[in-house]
Amino acid sequence: MFPVIHIGSIAFQVSGLFLIIGIWVGLTLTEKQSKTLGLKGEDVYNLVLVTLIATIIGARAGFVLIYWKSFAPAPVNVLSLNPGLLDMRVGLLTGLVVGWIDIRLKRLPVWRTLDSLTPLLSVIGTALGVSHLATGAAYGIPAQVPWGIELWGKIRHPTQVYEIILAGIILGIILYVGRQSQPRPAGFLSLLFIGLTAFEWLFLEGIRAETSFFIGRYRGVQIIAWIILASSLWGMSRLARNEPHLGVNHGPGLYQKLINSRNNRNQ
Repeated sequence: MFPVIHIGSIAFQVSGLFLIIGIWVGLTLTEKQSKTLGLKGEDVYNLVLVTLIATIIGARAGFVLIYWKSFAPAPVNVLSLNPGLLDMRVGLLTGLVVGWIDIRLKRLPVWRTLDSLTPLLSVIGTALGVSHLATGAAYGIPAQVPWGIELWGKIRHPTQVYEIILAGIILGIILYVGRQSQPRPAGFLSLLFIGLTAFEWLFLEGIRAETSFFIGRYRGVQIIAWIILASSLWGMSRLARNEPHLGVNHGPGLYQKLINSRNNRNQ
């Protein structure tokens, strides 16, 4: 594992570095996807930027509130660049709330906006796997397999490598489907990404050593993943039965054009 890269006298944490690279690549792909979906690339870019800033601020604020006694002697440590001083549960919740508010204030189409973000989320998933591989986190259970890796004194399933491969496959599927020209309902790409990610969780959580069992042989994350997978499949089936004008790749205003055309025929 290589948690830190030294360039001269500067040390870079590999996990954070790959996540930053993933966000940058994902934003580039998301901007292209947003144009395909008839959205302004700058609107989606600004939405992501606002959400990321809110996530970081919320994560630091949550950590400080939980461990405020540790910061009381030296309040300036609140501004520390140490990524370990973050509570991502609070951060993600803050980011989701602020992102939702930003979508509503800018009156962006919710489902098409979420569809445009799927490349970014897919790339981040791949970068997260690389960061896990770099730090040795999210390691697998002991297994005598030819491709096993030695970690923490035992030969284990290379779950980090599995994560990278599966996230890369999801990214490829999302990019392929997103570039197709045929009409599809708004929200289909989002639900497809959610379903594929839930399937990835089902597989990986079964061979990870860090998570604990929930009931019997089943782990809590796997139970949640089953629910998410079933919900996404149900949502896609509902969309498939609806009319294909609910937000397709032919640009903005298509639904309104259909309404105007029908009104002109009735006049």
